[in-house]
Amino acid sequence: MRQGWRARLAQTRFVREAMENPVDPALLRRKPSPRFFAGLAVIALSYLLAWPLITLLGIIAARRGRPEIFVVGSPAAYGLSTLVFLFGAWLAGKEGLKYMRAGFRWLVGRIGRRLLSSSRGPDAHR
Repeated sequence: MRQGWRARLAQTRFVREAMENPVDPALLRRKPSPRFFAGLAVIALSYLLAWPLITLLGIIAARRGRPEIFVVGSPAAYGLSTLVFLFGAWLAGKEGLKYMRAGFRWLVGRIGRRLLSSSRGPDAHR
């Protein structure tokens, strides 16, 4: 039964294409622009912003005995984080999308090959 889902996954068009046509390494070797790195930094900031702020709001709400601080503040913090993330994605632009697609395609191809080799038995990938 386990081999069934692996074989079905490997037969999907996206996984099959990712395994048959690997990513051109030259695409990933080119140095990205400063704007791309700035976009990545803003995206990373969005992750660092939301959860610590939500945790802090929970602590403040618990200590003051006012749950409305958490109930109102948490979605607002999450919304702010989402806006910061979207700004970072816009800043990274088409170049960021190109790198993301290439990296995801490389990852899917690698996982697909590994799943297929492990479904054939322990000696299949040697």
